[in-house]
Amino acid sequence: MSQHAAGLASEKEARDVAEAARESEWSGPSFVRELFLGRFRLDLIHPHPAEDPAEAARAKTVPRRARSVFSGASIRT
Repeated sequence: MSQHAAGLASEKEARDVAEAARESEWSGPSFVRELFLGRFRLDLIHPHPAEDPAEAARAKTVPRRARSVFSGASIRT
C-alpha cells in the first residue's frame, strides 16, 4: 500500500471512530427487527405515512434536472 497522506486517519482510527458513532441500542420500533424476532407488526408500515407536499414538489424537479445534466453525456455500454 502507499503511504498515508498527511492528515488522513489510519484504517484502525477510522474503524474506531465508526464504532464509537454506532448506536448501541435502538429505542424506536423497527418493522424488520420485529419481523426478525418472529413478530409481524403491520402497524409499523401500514398505512404508509402521508407524503409531505413540499418534498413531493421538490422531488418532481429531479428528473428534469437530471435530463439537463446528462443531456450532453454519452453513455457507453
